[in-house]
Amino acid sequence: MRTPPLLTLALAACLARAGGFRLPLRASAAPPPGAAEPLFSAPLPGGTSGRVVVPAPEVLRGLLNDVLGEVRSAGFAAGATRTLQAQRALLQTTLALSRDAAFRDALQRRQAPDTRSVARALRLLFEKLGATYVKLGQFIASSPTLFPEDFVLEFQKCLDQTTSVDFATVKRIIEADLGQPLSALYADVDPVPLASASIAQVHAATLKSGERVVIKVRKPGVEEVLKTDLAFLSIGTKILETFAPELKRISLADITADIKDSMLGELDFNQVFLFFSQP
Repeated sequence: MRTPPLLTLALAACLARAGGFRLPLRASAAPPPGAAEPLFSAPLPGGTSGRVVVPAPEVLRGLLNDVLGEVRSAGFAAGATRTLQAQRALLQTTLALSRDAAFRDALQRRQAPDTRSVARALRLLFEKLGATYVKLGQFIASSPTLFPEDFVLEFQKCLDQTTSVDFATVKRIIEADLGQPLSALYADVDPVPLASASIAQVHAATLKSGERVVIKVRKPGVEEVLKTDLAFLSIGTKILETFAPELKRISLADITADIKDSMLGELDFNQVFLFFSQP
């Protein structure tokens, strides 16, 4: 069973095969002066200019330190738990697809499913995997110049069909955060969310003063899931760029770092408050 981030990396291969997937390339840079020569280097099959390498020991040691740092930041227990969650998500998605007549017929004929079916399969899997992958699905839905039309249309369901958390859980989160019963703070809180996104959901409420407000509540477990997924996504890109240096041309590690900073920034509601408090 692959870890969740590698499922994300596999998405690129699916999209490329489906057609229409483009990533901005940068010029391949020569190794810096004094860079250690790899222990082994061989061309990739298929007549491409890329190569796969076994890096020098000092490069491998640096990679190992990076990997251990990411694992420590996420937590060993969180990584194991997330892997089990990924296995369950993959099983649930497989069961759902087994009931899809078009997908099942294509497999029975030993044919590759069409782009629409592949997009639906990935969207179902992403939703089962949770917040990180729903955010990636939203990125696909918002990037029609990068992804095939069938993927963009299918992943638009991630923009407005995110599953909400039940109100009893929301109530417990608010009361634990503010240290008071909900009834002591608000005259009324609508149990039906105004909106539900991958990281949080919003409820309309009325203060004791009669002022109408909204409450934004972070969904339980989201922070741990995001940090774990993004740590292993970072590990995956670093490993790929170490053993296949030509992949640095598509800036995988840089893209991952940008995604990580953006997603983790959304966890800090203080930043959101300061933004909307500005005159």
